[in-house]
Amino acid sequence: STPSNSSAASDVYKRQFKGIVEVGKYTIPLFIAKTIKRSYYVDSLLPKDLRKGINDLILIRALASLGKLPKKPYILEPIYVDREKLPEPLNKLDIDLTPLTPMTITYVSFGYGSIPYQVSVPGEVSVDELVDLITSIYPYSYKGYPDPLKVAHNRCKLSSVEFKLILYKLGLTSIPTGRELLGEFL
Repeated sequence: STPSNSSAASDVYKRQFKGIVEVGKYTIPLFIAKTIKRSYYVDSLLPKDLRKGINDLILIRALASLGKLPKKPYILEPIYVDREKLPEPLNKLDIDLTPLTPMTITYVSFGYGSIPYQVSVPGEVSVDELVDLITSIYPYSYKGYPDPLKVAHNRCKLSSVEFKLILYKLGLTSIPTGRELLGEFL
């Protein structure tokens, strides 16, 4: 039998959290996100009546188009996010997130005129520490895309069989995909 969806997903997040804490014993974990859908900067910089429908990427692109951001590689002044503002379900897990919070969040452009990436570091990291961490990645960011991110993506590719197995273990086997009429089922 498969576990319930919520308990299986919660178990996955708990294992990830434990792994992050373990890695944090040896080095400073650094997370780079290509997709920017959060509103950390929007929430801290804009009045409430102007926030609707705006996320950090929209704000950063607007600032860039107004010439308020450099075209050369940059790091934005970091902000610090408490547990409540971490994405769900991480902020709802029944575990002590003290090793992760506050989370240091910034946006980084790794190349001239390149898109920004969200960079998150567990704990409150000073600007100087953040610059040291980010500059260690710059030499490996050909054309503005961080090679460590490229390597991670290439190593994490799942085959269709692996993907179906994960869905099964999470109890998500009956998700309609629209391809059932073709005889293709998850």
